[in-house]
Amino acid sequence: MKSILPLLEKRPNEVGLILVIVQLYLLTNNPGPAIALLEAFFKRLEESTTPADQDVRFAPGLIALVISLYRLSGRTSPIKTELGKAASYWRKKSKPSLSLLRAAGTSLLESSNPEDLSAAGEIFSSLRTQDTNDRTAIAGYVASYATTTSQKCLLTSISLPQCLVSYLALMPQHSKRLDPYSPYTIRSY
Repeated sequence: MKSILPLLEKRPNEVGLILVIVQLYLLTNNPGPAIALLEAFFKRLEESTTPADQDVRFAPGLIALVISLYRLSGRTSPIKTELGKAASYWRKKSKPSLSLLRAAGTSLLESSNPEDLSAAGEIFSSLRTQDTNDRTAIAGYVASYATTTSQKCLLTSISLPQCLVSYLALMPQHSKRLDPYSPYTIRSY
């Protein structure tokens, strides 16, 4: 480690070197400095005006790495922020990272904040435009608006599966009022 860290000072934006150092930190069961290293690397890339640096900053593999490290260290709050930034970046691209957008939308669905649910709805809506048969996008879209605006789902129900349209048409304004024994209530087993 002592011989590699001086190299980092000479080449602070070299992805391969960053990944080697992260791996060494993890081998010594030390995810804290690995996270700090990645966060500093991301900050340098965010300050760059080079489009290639921005592509590296939001590379799905690097995003997955930092999210895994956050989970490993028990830090769940930065996950949503990181996925939100990455989703915002990739939604502007002509060839977005669909898996990253799905992960970001799913993460935002875990929130009860209406702004997060709206952002999730926008992500899943853009995924639906990429592939109208994407079941994850359809489910995420409905889930993001079901508790706040079931009418929005109904207005776009033409492209939703018929069983989902039937459910939404029968769904009361507030899902808390659903009869637990109704055949239209979604149950998790």
